[in-house]
Amino acid sequence: PTLKIAQLLLSAGNLVIPQLENVSIVNNNTVPLEMNTLAYRQDMEQRLKFVDTLMNQIDAKQASRRGTDLREILTYLELVDDEHSLGNLHRAVTDEGHVRWACQEHYDEISFNDNTSRYINGFKVMGGKFDQNTKEAVVIGVNVTKRNVKMIYGALTKGFNIVKLVFQDCSFYEDYLETLLDTVINRSSILCLSMATVAVTNFFGGIKYTCKSMVVEFKNQSLKVRFNGSYHNGNIPMLNQLLLRNRIHRTWNISACDFLGHESDLERCFESNRTVTELIVEYSNNIDILNTIFTLKTNALHQLKLPQSLSIPSILSPFCELLKKNTTLVEIDLMDYTGFKEEAFVIKLLDTLREH
Repeated sequence: PTLKIAQLLLSAGNLVIPQLENVSIVNNNTVPLEMNTLAYRQDMEQRLKFVDTLMNQIDAKQASRRGTDLREILTYLELVDDEHSLGNLHRAVTDEGHVRWACQEHYDEISFNDNTSRYINGFKVMGGKFDQNTKEAVVIGVNVTKRNVKMIYGALTKGFNIVKLVFQDCSFYEDYLETLLDTVINRSSILCLSMATVAVTNFFGGIKYTCKSMVVEFKNQSLKVRFNGSYHNGNIPMLNQLLLRNRIHRTWNISACDFLGHESDLERCFESNRTVTELIVEYSNNIDILNTIFTLKTNALHQLKLPQSLSIPSILSPFCELLKKNTTLVEIDLMDYTGFKEEAFVIKLLDTLREH
């Protein structure tokens, strides 16, 4: 753009030197006679107007690019933030006219501190506690009510920073649980949700199921779910609800150890998913687990990662056969620090991938 403007100004054949502050007298004899004519001045005026228009167009393009980036953010947040609060950020205009997006703490510190105290007291009233140093909220032995969920919802969606949320020996009415999970997964800064012996009740107060142990970590659009090696039937309905509520996390990280002997439950969990396109399965050394993953009918996986897996020779050849029949995977990651010792498997794997 600068080159275009310079070429345009120089095309008149002369340079226009601006008046200097410390020069009080202008020597009119230094200005060529042809530049004093009405036609020349009109021509130069038209050129300067064109330069001004060109500059406005350039500025508009730059603003458009910035606007496009902002629209992409807003479009992304439309799925989880229909109030367009831009992830609890506030719009502020600097003295220079630039737009800044600031969190509540840096936008209005007094209001932020008041709200934080109110949310902490809310946790105390419901029977929980909050550690301001670790940002961990713990609720133990509480029948979580609609009012409690509303308080948690308000805190999380207004920027209250909880890193870890723990429910232990608690009970939820199923509708309240759905609201809580939707908020935690899609509209909060929580990095870890831990549930231990959490009962879910129906409208009449009867227990539908009890989640014995489930830890969920949220990071970079990834859901890492672990049952801590202790399978229990009640964990699966809770996991199903988690996947049903999820709208932004595209990667699901699980351990095959949590589903050994219960491959049908794993398949049902996939049926609950509408967002996940990448699966990470640790310790996948069971052909039944692999068969479930590769024969899914309701979900098309695009990426598959199998860390610390395929270490049993008997499953290597069947794995290649499953991979050969797959038509949805576009990326597969099998390498880790353990590597492969079976040369025949590596050769067959490469041949399979070459034909995939």
